[in-house]
Amino acid sequence: MTKQNATRVDSDVGRFYEVVIENVLHVFASVTHILSCLNKGPALTRWMTRQTKEAVLDAVYRMIQELGTDVVNVSEGDFARYINRHLGDQQAHEKTRNEAALIGTQCHHFIDWYLKTQEAPFGLGEDHGAPPPTTGAAEISKRAWLDWIQKHEIHPLHVEKTIYSVKHRYAGTMDLLAMVDGKLTLLDWKTSSGIYPENFLQSVAYQAAAQELGLGTIERALIVRLPKVENQEVQVVETPPMEELLPTFLAVKRVFDWWHPQQQRKR
Repeated sequence: MTKQNATRVDSDVGRFYEVVIENVLHVFASVTHILSCLNKGPALTRWMTRQTKEAVLDAVYRMIQELGTDVVNVSEGDFARYINRHLGDQQAHEKTRNEAALIGTQCHHFIDWYLKTQEAPFGLGEDHGAPPPTTGAAEISKRAWLDWIQKHEIHPLHVEKTIYSVKHRYAGTMDLLAMVDGKLTLLDWKTSSGIYPENFLQSVAYQAAAQELGLGTIERALIVRLPKVENQEVQVVETPPMEELLPTFLAVKRVFDWWHPQQQRKR
């Protein structure tokens, strides 16, 4: 077997993986970093604007609650200082994004722990200590996931495994490769507010890399979106066939290979 080792490297220019194969170091861009060069378009701009509006309205509401009738005597400069104090240095959409990322991180860590520690064949039977904590919305997502897996026969094979493609020069970490209801299935857990087109491109990139590494012929890939509020259903969407979407991902990769050096030159 080819001797190999992969290490994730997060830098100020993006996420990469250093992969050592037969004592030769390769540096591959992560799939998520590659997909970041896609312009999310007007929808992202509208979301950022909405987050800013909501944050300003919340700050104004707090000011009214704090000052009462004295609010009518606040000067323009004091008003601006008050709003800035409550908003802080972080932009509203960045704060929302970071809070959402924390929910996803907590939920992923629990799922990772659960699948690795359960006894075979329902887990890998490893010892990873106590379960990692989940709070707030992450706790809701966790419970929804636990309820969902009880409805399926899942035998994990690879949990949070780093995979890469030497042929196409990219890498990433897949959430789970498992036998699910009798089919070799690649699964991706999401706690986002929706399932987006780039999620499918990420999935097919992982499928291609996993098969290139000899992890088996994947029969299907599922994106499983976990709710963050009570009484919502788990959303499961099957990724379109890899043969259909992989050329699109590789086209984005070609754009990234051009775009990334351009960004570097701007720094």
